[in-house]
Amino acid sequence: MSLRRLAAGSAVLVLLASMVAACGDGSVSLPSRLPSALPTLTRPTQDTGDDGAVPDDGAVPDDGAVPDDGAVTDEAAPDEPLPDSTRWWLWLLAGVVVVGALLGAILPGRLRRNRWDEEAAGLRAEAGRLDGEIVPDVLVRATTAEAAIAWQASGAWRFDLDRRLAALAAVAPDAARRGRAEAWHGALAALVVAVDGETSTPPAAGADVLRARRTEVERARQALRAVLAP
Repeated sequence: MSLRRLAAGSAVLVLLASMVAACGDGSVSLPSRLPSALPTLTRPTQDTGDDGAVPDDGAVPDDGAVPDDGAVTDEAAPDEPLPDSTRWWLWLLAGVVVVGALLGAILPGRLRRNRWDEEAAGLRAEAGRLDGEIVPDVLVRATTAEAAIAWQASGAWRFDLDRRLAALAAVAPDAARRGRAEAWHGALAALVVAVDGETSTPPAAGADVLRARRTEVERARQALRAVLAP
């Protein structure tokens, strides 16, 4: 063995011993001076070149591109809230719909009641005319025959009034109005029956019978006036 090889081997042993001793405190330190026999190791400088190639260490050159740091998801973005102006119009439209529904439910009933009240007022006035004009004209006749003729002259009018009052009660929009029309119709019918009895009494029936018939007529007139009162 030559002296050069012996010196190189000794240098290697000294280097290994130094490395083993450094492992005891958790760090590795190289001797300050290495034998001149060992070659000096240097890391060659990386050349990125001018052709834009990616360096060997995996670093991405900062060329302004956005790095791909994850998979692109196709999840849709959440809906944006409606602007305040659109919400205002939606609330206005909803209010119009609600008001329209209420009017659709209220107006037909009110119109029906108004029409009924107008017709009832006309029939009430005609029934009052029977008591205030026609019956008094019949009662002032001198004889029963003359009274019968005057009474029969209003027969068609009385029949039409009776029919219209019955129809008014049938189409009443509520129980109160129906009861009012039925009361008018019943009182009118009772007065007609009483006057029929007055005008159909023969002269030979006697004063008591005539007096009783006249009392029935007056009672029927009072009953009609009572139901026709406001």
